Amino acid sequence: MVTAAAVLQDHVVEQLGREIVDEVVHAGDSYTLEQIQHRFNVSRTVARDAMRSLESLGLVMGRRRVGLQVLDRSEWNVNHPRVIRLRLKGPGRTHQYRELAELRVAIEPYAARLAALRADDEQRQRLRLLAQDMKDAGAAGDLTRFLHLDAELHSLLLAACHNSHFGTMEPVVQAVLAGRSGGGVLPFSAATAAVADHVRLAFAVADGDADAAEGASRAVVAEVKNSLETGFDPEGSTPGP
Repeated sequence: MVTAAAVLQDHVVEQLGREIVDEVVHAGDSYTLEQIQHRFNVSRTVARDAMRSLESLGLVMGRRRVGLQVLDRSEWNVNHPRVIRLRLKGPGRTHQYRELAELRVAIEPYAARLAALRADDEQRQRLRLLAQDMKDAGAAGDLTRFLHLDAELHSLLLAACHNSHFGTMEPVVQAVLAGRSGGGVLPFSAATAAVADHVRLAFAVADGDADAAEGASRAVVAEVKNSLETGFDPEGSTPGP
């Protein structure tokens, strides 16, 4: 059960987090618990818990006689899903999408290769089912369903690498895939070629064909890569794969 205090704390974290990542406040600026209490009309306990949350995100640091000092972007925990979501909501969302897209282009093809080599039997069976479900969703023109399945596919591929470092990327990938349907930055539609590439990727990994898996993954991220190289309109395009 979510308590009223937890809701208030989350609101404070959301508002101050947005201020920091949107650079409404700047590195070196500071907050005090008293200021937060009065601004949000919350108890000292809620204010303190909120600031602990912001500290865990690398956005602020408590300093004696200063209060809670805003940290430079280089100190932010940029791979934390909440930091990603905060950045995707603000004016810097295009830059955030670009950074995440570059990361996807760099890691996903090799992750697909590793997954093809290392996936266990249960993961391979789930990939086959996902492939068929994605094919059906594409044929029905059900973009919402396709995007949901796509998110599961990317999560499963990273898990199937059986590499703890690749595993840590799962929240990062999920955050950008979840944010894309509202972010409108990278182009995508459930077109026949896009569906076919995803289906081919899932089956290649399931069948243990590392070369085919890597090639299919490169095809999946090719549109992302093309967008990075040719530029994209964050206001006029629709979400990416």
